[in-house]
Amino acid sequence: MTHLTFGEKLRILREERNEKQIIVAKNLSCSANMISYYELDKREPDLTMLTKLCEYYDVSADFLLNRTKHRQHYHNSPLSQMQIDLLAAFDTLPQKYQEDILRITNLHCSQL
Repeated sequence: MTHLTFGEKLRILREERNEKQIIVAKNLSCSANMISYYELDKREPDLTMLTKLCEYYDVSADFLLNRTKHRQHYHNSPLSQMQIDLLAAFDTLPQKYQEDILRITNLHCSQL
């Protein structure tokens, strides 16, 4: 499974909003060149800018940094702590194991 780079994710997020780099830059109080550098993976944002980017695009830093494939943190949802723990553990497994777990879970659910 290939991960998108930080810059590729930023570009996709911007394009999903149909915004030009200049608009993002204006909203984040930086230059369009800086947004371009981030999207081309030529520069990395500092912590303050990373926080602004996450808030602007409503995604977690973990998502931008490829620590999870989920855009939002689980704690932003109405899940129980057990469900959060299960999802976090599930995310760490290779895709084959995830598929196996889903197959077994569906089998058990169909027997209820």
